[in-house]
Amino acid sequence: MYGSTVGLSCRFSEERKKMASYALNFNQIKRRFFHVTLKDYDIKGKNGEIIHKEGEKLTVKMPVKATFHKLAAVQSLDTSQISLDDAMDTMAEVVAETMSNNLQKKKISPRIISENYDFEEMSIFITEYMNFVQGVSKDPN
Repeated sequence: MYGSTVGLSCRFSEERKKMASYALNFNQIKRRFFHVTLKDYDIKGKNGEIIHKEGEKLTVKMPVKATFHKLAAVQSLDTSQISLDDAMDTMAEVVAETMSNNLQKKKISPRIISENYDFEEMSIFITEYMNFVQGVSKDPN
């Protein structure tokens, strides 16, 4: 009886060694990103000439939990319950927070969003970004 217990113990040790060979390194996980090109804009040069600037390109990362909940809440925002100004301010805050989570480490302020993007554009960004997030969560690879 004693000999069979030792054999059993050896088998478990070998299985533990096999299981220990699996590792997860969060630094090596395949990541997916949402690519955004901000609007083009014009600025006045030193001599009053108009200089056209192309919109900055951002590589937006997946949202953290708090941002995801804010995005979901904004999608179901009932504009009949609040003023359009409040709705747009809320959307601008969420869009800015989402866009600021980018590989370029560029911070986007809610003021920049609210001054340069209208209600429709912010809605489109939120919808497309959420479609991206949901698509990634459904894809097993």
